[in-house]
Amino acid sequence: MAPTSAGRSGSMARWQILAALAAGLWFAWMGWDTTCQTDPVTRETSGP
Repeated sequence: MAPTSAGRSGSMARWQILAALAAGLWFAWMGWDTTCQTDPVTRETSGP
């Protein structure tokens, strides 16, 4: 039995919500790390 258009649109909405949540979590995780690390030997710094 073929899926109805209502079933396909609901599935598409779920995928869009999942994509938006994934993007939001990724940006939140990347925004969380705002510190720089300093190597005690070389005094080189790395970070955002």
